[in-house]
Amino acid sequence: GETKINKPLKIGKFGVGFCSVYHITDVPSFVSGEYFTVFDPTLQCLKKEIKSEFNPGIKVNFQKHRLLNKSNQLKPYIGVCDFDSKHRFHGTLFRFPLRFIYSKISENVYTERKIQSVFDIVKEDSSKLLMYLNSVSKMVFYRSEGNCFVKDFEVIANKERLSNNITLMTVVVSNAQSSDNKEEKWLIATTSQMLPAGGRDLKHAMASVSVKLKLDECSNKFWVDPVKGECFCYLPLNIQTGLPVHVSGNFSVMTNRRGIWKADNSRTATKESNWNKMLMESVVLQSYVALLLQLQKMQQSGSLNNYTFYSLWPIELQEVNPWEFLLNKFYDLILSSQYSLLYSEMTCSWKKLCDCKFLSDSILTFGISSNLHLSLYEVVAVLKLPVVDLPNQFWSKFKTNPNFQAQVIDEDDFARYFYQDNTLLRVSADAKVAIVTASLLTLVNKGNNSVLPQLMKATNCIPCSPDGKSFKKPQDIIDPSSKVAKLFSCKDGLFPDETFIKQHNLLPQSLASLGLLQSLSWTLVIGRAKCVQEWYSENENEAVNRLVVLLECIKENCSAELPDKRIEHELQKIPFLPVMQKPEHYPINWKGDLCTKLLPGPDLTKLSDKESSINAANVCGSQLAILNTNFLPSLAYSGKVFKVLKVNNEIDAIYVINQFKELLQWFENSSHDAISAELIKYTNTIAIAVYQFFSKRLSAKKGDNFLLKHLSSFRGKACIWNGNKFLSTTCVSFKWTTDGPYLHKLPDILREFTTVMKHLGIEDEFSTEILINALNEMKTDFKDDCLTDNCQAVVRLICPLLDKVDTEMKLDTEMELFLPDENFVLRNVKELKYNDAKWCPPDVEYIYCHEFVERRIAVDLGVEPVKSIMLEKLEVDHEFGEEFGQEEKLTQRLHNILRDYPRDITFLKELLQNADDAGAEKLFIILDKRYHSAEKIISEEWKQLQGPALLFWNSSSFSEEDLIGIQKIGLGNKRDDADKIGQYGIGFNVVYHYTDCPSFITNDRLCVLDPHYRYIARKRMKPGRMFKDLETLWKGFPDMKSSYLLNDLDEFPSEMKKGSLFRLPLRLSKKDAEQSEIVAND
Repeated sequence: GETKINKPLKIGKFGVGFCSVYHITDVPSFVSGEYFTVFDPTLQCLKKEIKSEFNPGIKVNFQKHRLLNKSNQLKPYIGVCDFDSKHRFHGTLFRFPLRFIYSKISENVYTERKIQSVFDIVKEDSSKLLMYLNSVSKMVFYRSEGNCFVKDFEVIANKERLSNNITLMTVVVSNAQSSDNKEEKWLIATTSQMLPAGGRDLKHAMASVSVKLKLDECSNKFWVDPVKGECFCYLPLNIQTGLPVHVSGNFSVMTNRRGIWKADNSRTATKESNWNKMLMESVVLQSYVALLLQLQKMQQSGSLNNYTFYSLWPIELQEVNPWEFLLNKFYDLILSSQYSLLYSEMTCSWKKLCDCKFLSDSILTFGISSNLHLSLYEVVAVLKLPVVDLPNQFWSKFKTNPNFQAQVIDEDDFARYFYQDNTLLRVSADAKVAIVTASLLTLVNKGNNSVLPQLMKATNCIPCSPDGKSFKKPQDIIDPSSKVAKLFSCKDGLFPDETFIKQHNLLPQSLASLGLLQSLSWTLVIGRAKCVQEWYSENENEAVNRLVVLLECIKENCSAELPDKRIEHELQKIPFLPVMQKPEHYPINWKGDLCTKLLPGPDLTKLSDKESSINAANVCGSQLAILNTNFLPSLAYSGKVFKVLKVNNEIDAIYVINQFKELLQWFENSSHDAISAELIKYTNTIAIAVYQFFSKRLSAKKGDNFLLKHLSSFRGKACIWNGNKFLSTTCVSFKWTTDGPYLHKLPDILREFTTVMKHLGIEDEFSTEILINALNEMKTDFKDDCLTDNCQAVVRLICPLLDKVDTEMKLDTEMELFLPDENFVLRNVKELKYNDAKWCPPDVEYIYCHEFVERRIAVDLGVEPVKSIMLEKLEVDHEFGEEFGQEEKLTQRLHNILRDYPRDITFLKELLQNADDAGAEKLFIILDKRYHSAEKIISEEWKQLQGPALLFWNSSSFSEEDLIGIQKIGLGNKRDDADKIGQYGIGFNVVYHYTDCPSFITNDRLCVLDPHYRYIARKRMKPGRMFKDLETLWKGFPDMKSSYLLNDLDEFPSEMKKGSLFRLPLRLSKKDAEQSEIVAND
């Protein structure tokens, strides 16, 4: 059967391959021309006709064989394909009776179902059957139904030659019983040439490579459909090659058509395997390349869609030998750059390998974005770099070849291409995000060992909020973890896009390494300041928190570098600083109520740091808009900050003065009962703050005439706060001990402001006029009612201080003086009597001054003492006494006399001389050291005379002439008596060295010399007094009696009951001496 072994272009015309029909039949037969041929290898049907078992078949000319023509042997052929046994048959008609029982040839038994499955396979693979055939282009399949043959389906192959070696084959499979037709298109490239066949012989070699095309009905364009490649020797050999194309050639095929000869076969096969190798390396390779070039043309012409240039490249082989020769030569051909077989989508052009650039493996394999690969190629497309995207399985074929010098773009190369603003502007947002993400993760691994940081910092490459579609330089982006992040929101577009950051937990760290903004430039500060009003309108509490951060940024900037004048002026015009709102219970008007919530710095006031303990609101809140610093932390903002913002950090005193005036006016106009405890508390706060301000200002500026002038204007006004109300400066003093009513001590809370208080008019002590006015106010308020306990306490403090009432005030007839009576009812002093004789029964006709008032003060203010009344009454009723005393120049005269008499024993000599002149026989000198009772005495001043004294007694008594003479200083009655040494003349005055008020008893009379008019005499009378009725005197003023020893006479000689007794009350202290106008001796 091997009739075509030396005919390489013959497919298999009835050679060994024909024997395959014995799979289904034992007796194949056919008619052709005028012959009928039957094969019966089993000798079961034609045994009688077959002459030799080595030729088990017959060939009969059916036209000449009459018997055969008349028999039914040809009946199965009659009518099939117009066969007629009477005529020559133009064609060949085979008949294969199906085997229904086992035979010697095969045990395969065929049923109609099995045959139908064969037809189905033929229908499915019809393209493969006709693809590489030289002549047959149509196949029709019939089946019998009764006595008729019905067409089942037909296969028609239409081949259109596109060029000398390119054919487009269209295979149509038509179903006769339905409209379910199928059409396939195959692109076939064929190459032939003469190859050496051993020795000098040449053998015709031919190969075809085909790929399936599918037509897109919408675009009317083809797209390549890679196949599971099979090996053909014109007809399928049922050999899977692993190639994406079918390959047909005049291979050296094994006799069973189950394979082609390989190099590892027996010696006989060596020639065949070499042939197959030559086919692979020549015509098969050329056809392969021709096919790829044809597809390239179709792609360029636009008739081919979605064609990937490497989709038909050989890569994985199911049969290595001999197909590996094809692979090696294929890739060697590409390496040689003989053909432009690589397509760069970046430049939309076909390139030779030597003209291509490739992205490094590290770029292609790194990153977390699923679309990184596409993003990379989008960038190179924008840059129009001839970059080719070659899968690794192909790339590995080249990079291991020592002859391959690839133009590889690594991370740094790519970064230099990508991180340029003109590049970034042309790349889609998604691509930028993917590449920037990969770059940032690269930084985590490489750090500064890369050009990335420098390039990324210089370009707008970081996706920003709110949607990630805008891109900025790292140094123009706010670090989300920084404190300044509070000043921005997503809509500001200055944060890294949140979705971008969340892709990987290392991204924030890597991004921060590029120098994201953690502080604000002055330009950004201005921008944020302009946003404060918007913040306040959205959320005031949050706005306050953000403003704190903004001020901290300004402080940090000031510490680093002060802004230029342009920046300062811009900041000073922006209303972004909060105005302090009126505090709750703030009692007076609030300047901030007339302003917006935010003002520029120059319109606001803030106390300087050194005065930070004073709340500005309390010292000038009604006059100036106050910067709300309540929300500021205790970090004590640098003075530079508010200097830059031009916030007033010093308060002019006039504002504080006006604030104080407004507070006083409000308090004066308000009903005290209507003022709540909260308002009182706040009033206290404001008043103390104002005093403190004045105090600090006076300490800082000595002689601040402006402030002193205004402080003095408050004199006499109610401006002294005592914690409950404002007191007039006239009713407060430093040394007063009680807090009202009417008169008040300086409140303890104001003690630290002594200087201020003095300038407001507070004195150490109240003047007598103020004390008297306080009594007058009480009289007005209480009239004839008893004073309350607290008022009584005040009166008790006032009265001892009234000893300073001057003469002019006493002589003021319009001034009324009031003192309390025994029931603490204030009365005019003219209505009162002072009971200085309490041992006497009170007179019901008298209204007595209260006993706590000192007698001398009461009497000095005009209260008449009872003793004086009694004395006058006694004088009237009993001729009780008369004027007595020395005349002439009184104390000054005596003072002059004493200058001539030394203070020594002289005074004893004088007294002794006087006794002798009087004719006395005896003289007693007595030193009485006792202090006699001073309650029941003739006058309050007499108390001073009830102390120690010198007493002189002589046995003579005064004559009337003597009494007259002693009253004349220096001109006694001894002037014409030569026998008298100096009886009671000028020498007697020496006693004034030791006393201011000498007195004596003689002839039942008491004579008192009172040159000071202090103890008993009155100014209108002589300076002394003579009491003639001693019994009445001692009865009225019994305590005086003991001082003249009248209660002690039993202890002395009886003769002392007669004669004259002088009593000289001694000056006992320096004070007594200073009060004396006669002599300054003790």
